[in-house]
Amino acid sequence: MYLRSLIYGRNLTDVIITGDNGTIDGQGSVWWNWFRTKTLNYTRPHMVELIDSTDVIISNLTFLNSPFWNIHPVYCSKVIVQNLTIIAPLDSPNTDGIDPDFALRTWKISEDIENQCAKVITSTPMTPELFLEWKKKKMEARDAAEMVERANNDRMSK
Repeated sequence: MYLRSLIYGRNLTDVIITGDNGTIDGQGSVWWNWFRTKTLNYTRPHMVELIDSTDVIISNLTFLNSPFWNIHPVYCSKVIVQNLTIIAPLDSPNTDGIDPDFALRTWKISEDIENQCAKVITSTPMTPELFLEWKKKKMEARDAAEMVERANNDRMSK
């Protein structure tokens, strides 16, 4: 059996997952215990999983004690992740920070993601062309931050 993530979406466009530095607590300890004792008959859920989605912003949040991976974009493009704190105990299993799968245009724009026992991994091979495109996007981080601010302001005014 496959369990849905706490925040899940498929085929979405123009998604903003943000908070005023609020915390999402996945209460992972129950899941970790079931995993360790091999009494879990299905997969553990991610905190955020988006599939085939584009123009996604995830910002200004703390992710605490995810049962499994924290942020898992799959076949997504134009993803901005910034101003996050990801916290999990050192012995928590598979609580990776950001795990983009087959996301050719997914970028972790900001360098200020804080974590304890969290990491960024990708299943997409990094070619020289993708690296140059990624580097260009990274250099445009200020523009991206302005885009986030405009998007948040637009959302608040609606």
